[in-house]
Amino acid sequence: MKTAKLLLTFVIVQLLAVQYAFSTDTPSQEKVHFYAAKQKLIDMLEGRIPLSYEKAISFIENAYWDNKVNLDFFNYSLDFHLQNIQKLIDVNRDYSKQNFKRTLLETEEQKIAKFERALANWAIFSYMTDTTIFVGQDKLFYSPPFSYSTNDPLGTVDWSNTQVFNLLDTKKGNCFALVSLFKIFSERLNSKANICTAPGHIYIRHADHKGIFHNVELATRAFPGTGSMETLTYTT
Repeated sequence: MKTAKLLLTFVIVQLLAVQYAFSTDTPSQEKVHFYAAKQKLIDMLEGRIPLSYEKAISFIENAYWDNKVNLDFFNYSLDFHLQNIQKLIDVNRDYSKQNFKRTLLETEEQKIAKFERALANWAIFSYMTDTTIFVGQDKLFYSPPFSYSTNDPLGTVDWSNTQVFNLLDTKKGNCFALVSLFKIFSERLNSKANICTAPGHIYIRHADHKGIFHNVELATRAFPGTGSMETLTYTT
């Protein structure tokens, strides 16, 4: 719960940055949309509506587009990708090489749950960062990876480069968009991936089947150690 609230606080900061860009002396329709989105995030933080990173992202990005985004299509797109990710999970689930025997520290059920979360995170990562081929009844189809937008990644010229909406549409986005989409998939699959922030950067961190945490760089398909992250973000 605490982690979710921190994430929503981060999203509010993102919202305020965009809101500032639209600031004028007189209230505009754009500002009205952002104020409404901000209030929904506050309602989440104060427990009036359920916490949801997916909803938080849809609130702030829809506000940017004057509440004209087709949210049904947004949900359909997420459902489509999640169905593909679930196929990866199902076809790669193999308990035969795992030891789920109860120990003093963990029950069998806890070990299985840990394995399932790691498998889900692996499937999300694989689907987002590599070309995936699926076999239908009489045909093959493939899903190309999502990739880092090297053209204006900070959204200085085009703010949509930072958005999940645009990432789903073009399969290109900056680190915030990529991480946010991973988090949305993780939230739906209950794989408990975390969002981590550093100066000028944002990335994913989650546990493997043994409970060991790893940093995940979606743009480069890498798993840098904490020391590497500190060096890259000048936080040593």
